[in-house]
Amino acid sequence: MGVSDKSASSGGVTTSLVKLLCIASSVLALPTYDETSEKLSIDEITKIYQDVLTSSNNAGDWLKTYTQEQHLAGQNYHLAEFTAQRFEEFGFKAKFENFSVYINYPVENSIKVLEPNEDGSYELTYQPTLVEDELEEDPTTSGEGLVPAFHGYSANGNVTAELVFANYGTKEDFALLAENNIDLEGKIVIVRYGGIFRGLKVKFAQEAGALGVITYSDPADDYSPPDAEPYPKGPGRNPSSIQRGSVQFLSSLPGDPSRFTDRSPEALSNLTTIPRIPSLPISYKEAIPILETLNGYGSDLGFKGGVSTFNYTTGPSSAKINLYNNVEYDFTNITNVYGLIEGQEADKVVIIGNHRDAWVKGGAGDPNSGSAVLLELARGLNELFKQGYKPRYSILLASWDGEEYALLGSTSYAEKYAAKLDKQAVGYINVDVAVGGTHLELAGSPLFNQLLLDQGSLVTHPDTNVSLTERFLNESEILILGSGSDYTTFYEHLGIPSIDLGFNPGLGDPVYHYHSNYDSYHWISTFADPGFKYHNALAQYLGLLTLKLTEEKLLKSYSTSDYASAVAGYFSTLVSTIPQDWLNQTVVLDDDIIAPYSYSEDNLTSTDVTVLRDLITATNDTLSILEEVAKHHDEEKEYLQSQWDESVSTSSSPITKTLFDKRVATINDKSRNFEKQFLYEGGLKSREWFKHIVYASGRYTGYAGQSLPGLTEALEDDSFDEAARWIHILQVAAQRAIASLV
Repeated sequence: MGVSDKSASSGGVTTSLVKLLCIASSVLALPTYDETSEKLSIDEITKIYQDVLTSSNNAGDWLKTYTQEQHLAGQNYHLAEFTAQRFEEFGFKAKFENFSVYINYPVENSIKVLEPNEDGSYELTYQPTLVEDELEEDPTTSGEGLVPAFHGYSANGNVTAELVFANYGTKEDFALLAENNIDLEGKIVIVRYGGIFRGLKVKFAQEAGALGVITYSDPADDYSPPDAEPYPKGPGRNPSSIQRGSVQFLSSLPGDPSRFTDRSPEALSNLTTIPRIPSLPISYKEAIPILETLNGYGSDLGFKGGVSTFNYTTGPSSAKINLYNNVEYDFTNITNVYGLIEGQEADKVVIIGNHRDAWVKGGAGDPNSGSAVLLELARGLNELFKQGYKPRYSILLASWDGEEYALLGSTSYAEKYAAKLDKQAVGYINVDVAVGGTHLELAGSPLFNQLLLDQGSLVTHPDTNVSLTERFLNESEILILGSGSDYTTFYEHLGIPSIDLGFNPGLGDPVYHYHSNYDSYHWISTFADPGFKYHNALAQYLGLLTLKLTEEKLLKSYSTSDYASAVAGYFSTLVSTIPQDWLNQTVVLDDDIIAPYSYSEDNLTSTDVTVLRDLITATNDTLSILEEVAKHHDEEKEYLQSQWDESVSTSSSPITKTLFDKRVATINDKSRNFEKQFLYEGGLKSREWFKHIVYASGRYTGYAGQSLPGLTEALEDDSFDEAARWIHILQVAAQRAIASLV
């Protein structure tokens, strides 16, 4: 009897404990993750991955496949299939997804120079071919599949007018022309590439009343010495190279320009984010006779360049230019390809993306060096999968289509799955031009600055004995994100922390023939990256970044303190430029000043009256508190990590581990959602799609990023009301960020 009573009592305790654990697991609803001693450590995972890539390098093979046939947006399904097959081969579950988008393809075009006769008539004196030279050494410069010189999203038109030279076509260049009474109304403008996104050059010309735009690459803007022998004999620019590209207004609205309309003929004819005037690109060799017609006409405004027979005067000249652009617009299916490996915590995902489509038959640098690196990432991870590795978080590889026109594939995906991404995305890593030169360029959310430096220290630079990080810090710094590639929607619309990385051209590098037929496999394997060493280094780096993000029990890679310090620094710099006579002007802080807002009314400041000086002081105080709270948040993650390492990981108590994992899940969610507190539903003024109030594409640059864009633009526009509004918006966002961490 006593024995029976003892057994019954022991069984009751055991049963109660089991019930308690079941209830705890149900209430906490935590994902399960293998924390056993047999699990590979992050150091072991890193070593296996790097061993695979250092013992073999398949990047050149992948690149050769991607660069043998034309692969414009919507016309590259053969490469979509190839990519999906490789994803499957390397252990990922592949999926295709189509989106219908509005884009154009070239039909025919021409540029003509018409010189005046004494009788007032005009005579055709020059007509460029608008064709790049075929090269015997480079097979992708000839044969079928060559893409004519044209601009994506350019307007149809046949216009004849006098010519004006507008330098780089920046906002400042057009303002300088206006100040010097150079009238652009009814003129054709010729501009050189560089400085800003090409679509904004066309936009500013259109706003100035121009009828059309010609773009060319000035040799003065190349990195190689001016006496370098031209490609294919040497590293210099081939004089017949032509830079194609999109002229969509990138800083206004990325993505399909028709998606917010009913797509009727009337709506399509009135789209405001693509040009209404025609434009064409031309090589500098064929631009020379056109530029020479301006010699001796107009004003010398100090513009300088590399065409020795052109004196860089503005014009207009006595000659006229005829610009004819015939493109066909229609709705076309583009195809994204995804490769998914499900993690043990399957509801969280790290996304790594590259686009497949190119403006030319080759596209070796842009984008397919990145495509090759993406497949090398998959190959390296596959070796881990073979050894039983399953990542903590899911990994999604994305091969986007339509990036070149307007970030079409990535924007369509991110907007469609915005709610899901908000809950699940840990981060987005973008690799576009993986190798266009030898200089590592890094850009991203300040949350990831230390992650980039830490993981780069584990990869050896291809041409030195030092790490990527050591070489990088000797010549550069981490940039902020602007636009021009597929991170844009993830970061500046959805607030998902993002990274962009690649080796870009710089001083001493061979000329990168951007968007030209000479961006080819032959060029990259002969001049840019013989042996594909830089491809290999970037594949290693990309993999280490991916593994670190997917394997962290605590998201220590998210440095909220670095982010808070960056925001405070931007604000301090900007407010120092505010006009002194604004500081004592009255500001009314009612709800309307920051409406519309995407968050509850609890976040809105009730009606209050102050002066701008006091609002600035209050915002500075709030940002200082944010820095302290963010620092404490990061320290708490370090403390929890030490607790795990020292005791919890070896604890035999399921309850201890379950409760600890609950704390980890909570603090990780705080880290992951921190940057989203700086989204503003109302968006930036006149470009509401951009929701991020700390970072955005510069409205007058397109490519380059801009910090605190709302306040920056208000100061540029000399608008007191807008400046006060954006300071208050920042203050409220900082308050919300503080609340999200405590």
